Amino acid sequence: MAARAREPHRIAFYLYDLAADFHAYWNLGNDRPEKRFILEQDAALTAARLYLAAAIGQVIRNGLGVLGVDGGGEHVGACALARHGGQA
Repeated sequence: MAARAREPHRIAFYLYDLAADFHAYWNLGNDRPEKRFILEQDAALTAARLYLAAAIGQVIRNGLGVLGVDGGGEHVGACALARHGGQA
């Protein structure tokens, strides 16, 4: 849609909104421990949340690539943990 309408800013706005929504969800864990991404007592939920983080990171990297922006190198965090099975 952004390409057909010749409005590449739509991609940037989408990526910004996606990152903001993820950041807000991640920060829920500050006040509500059950919302944390890494839960020692629930390996399955931890894995699912880490894979979600990795998928969101991939969408952001892909979107930045479409825009011709280098998203930088590997960032330490949930995405890196997800690729390593939760092991830093």
